Amino acid sequence: MEMFQETLKDMIPELLESLEIEESALDSEYPHVSTKVIALWGSLECLEFLEKLICDVYDMQRGERQGFSLSAHREIRKLLEMHMELWPFLDTPYTRGLKQRADFW
Repeated sequence: MEMFQETLKDMIPELLESLEIEESALDSEYPHVSTKVIALWGSLECLEFLEKLICDVYDMQRGERQGFSLSAHREIRKLLEMHMELWPFLDTPYTRGLKQRADFW
């Protein structure tokens, strides 16, 4: 029996529509990230996870992480934007700063 793997394409189709793409780079290149976003979607933990993916360059500088492809990075930024719009009451110091900077998006 084959297990159904939920994807961002299936669970958050607005993501692909807004970026005008047909396939998710996170689904295909980073399925562990995609799975975690789906599991946490709509929670403060999801917001913190997305922030960490964007902001944690320290691990990359130490060589502990390679970073994301440009298309995956665009998806993560868009997911963060969508999450902030859908659940504006969820807040962190990072997102408060983003909300104050009109030039971020």
